[in-house]
Amino acid sequence: AIPRLAIVHIDELCVIWPADPRIPSVESRRAWALARNIVPSRVHDWFSSRRRVAKRLRLKIPADTYELPVDAP
Repeated sequence: AIPRLAIVHIDELCVIWPADPRIPSVESRRAWALARNIVPSRVHDWFSSRRRVAKRLRLKIPADTYELPVDAP
């Protein structure tokens, strides 16, 4: 089984998301995950979930992407 995201990583993502509610590029999500020894698919899933919730709430998410900073906490 693939390990879940740790609370510390979820907390970090929960700070990133409101500051810039776009979806980061696939490459930068992967680099962010690997810098924290996380399985990249978990980070992709986290952002997909945010997108689903926003869509359900009829919130607009900009279509463009950005580079998620890789700096380890």
